[in-house]
Amino acid sequence: MKTVVFVIISVGMSDYLEPMIQTIRGSYPLILVDNSDDALLSPLSKKYEIYYIHEMTKGVSAARNAGSELAKLYDYIFFLDDDLELIDGWKETLEKILVDEKEYDCVGGRVIAKYDKNIRVPEKYSYLVGEKNLGNQEKKVVQDYIGGCNLLIRKKLFFEVGKFNTNFGHRNGKIGLNEDVLFQDTIRKKRFEVLYMPEFRFIHHWNGTEQMLFTRIRLQGNYDRQLDLRINKIRFFLRIIKYLVFLCGYQLFLKNRHVIVYMYDFMRYYEYIFNYKNSVAE
Repeated sequence: MKTVVFVIISVGMSDYLEPMIQTIRGSYPLILVDNSDDALLSPLSKKYEIYYIHEMTKGVSAARNAGSELAKLYDYIFFLDDDLELIDGWKETLEKILVDEKEYDCVGGRVIAKYDKNIRVPEKYSYLVGEKNLGNQEKKVVQDYIGGCNLLIRKKLFFEVGKFNTNFGHRNGKIGLNEDVLFQDTIRKKRFEVLYMPEFRFIHHWNGTEQMLFTRIRLQGNYDRQLDLRINKIRFFLRIIKYLVFLCGYQLFLKNRHVIVYMYDFMRYYEYIFNYKNSVAE
């Protein structure tokens, strides 16, 4: 039977962290990576007798990478965000993976987002508030992506591909994106598999505002450009053409319709083409 360790990073702002620890710790080892300035979470390590590391380098990628250094004795690392609820059935699904002779490379599950419903979130952009639904059937993910808030990764693979790129994702107290997307693109280029398993189910609590969502949409365009230039230059050139056509069409035909998804597309595509010099993913 294979082994797994959970890695949760936190700056101590989530109301869901301690319930997550209580849910996991009785069944599996857990590494808590404290990314706060003042070791705010150290009392939890004593209270629950879990592995603990205080990582001073700010950012989700740096913190997850730090946690992985304590996970080298295990076969799998299960990275979770600190604002999740684990829905019944996750343990049985995990046990099936651990007893299977097959080696799973990278697995993610179904994520249901809870957020302020007064915020207009088109389905196309629901992933920006944590939603991830690729259907009700287990499947290999070839072009889409599993959600970064829950990533079960084979440990040897994780270190083989160089862990998470610290130029992507939240860092230095600022919002960032695409560390999980870059990781999945990287392993697929090396012919490893990304698998979606809807039996893993989570509730993701997003407490942001509409203005924060606008910021995320613009950043998405910025980070998409950096990712394409790094991973897929053909996709970069195709997107330039597609986005330019859309931006022209939007100004001529769509702007006055006030369709929210078109407005979001405009913000994202404009950032991709024209505002890349302000990118934080360098």
